[in-house]
Amino acid sequence: FGASRPPAKLHLQTPPHQRGAPEPRAIGSEAAMSWCERSLADHIDCVRHFLRDARMNDLKYEPGTYGPNDRCSTTRHAYVECTQDPIRKERALSVAQLSGHGPLACEMELSMHGKCIERFLRSALASSTDYVFLTHKGANKCVGTRDAFDKCAKHAKQIAAGAMDPTTAPPHVSKHTLDTMTRIQAGPMKP
Repeated sequence: FGASRPPAKLHLQTPPHQRGAPEPRAIGSEAAMSWCERSLADHIDCVRHFLRDARMNDLKYEPGTYGPNDRCSTTRHAYVECTQDPIRKERALSVAQLSGHGPLACEMELSMHGKCIERFLRSALASSTDYVFLTHKGANKCVGTRDAFDKCAKHAKQIAAGAMDPTTAPPHVSKHTLDTMTRIQAGPMKP
């Protein structure tokens, strides 16, 4: 048969999805953050579910206290630990999604609050700044979105209990939007 060829180089020790992958950069870098998107999504899901449960069932909601009224401390810390160790494998199971139903009351407000937390936590860890529910220092940049959800949840509970007429509930759009719509509906301005 002639001269034998050297065996083909096999990548047995490196999984195919990691071949040629760049090494993670410094802690807090974009590379480290991308490994942790699942942990962050799990934390946001936890916050959304806990806040809804707390407001709809009159439970205490105390993020950052690490006590029984801080249900999401483990997912928060899982994300923080993941950003500090980007090679960590994901072990958390995602929260099951509801299916076959329309959106729950105040879903928009809750989604906005979840996105606010996502942006705030991600940027705080990426820039090594304070995140109020980890360090108990710094500003809570998501108070407005949480207050909007609280207000909506309060009205939804009152409507569900029959204590409030749904036709007299406060509008879910800002005063600015109402003014704009009023101007549009009025037609062109007269000179």
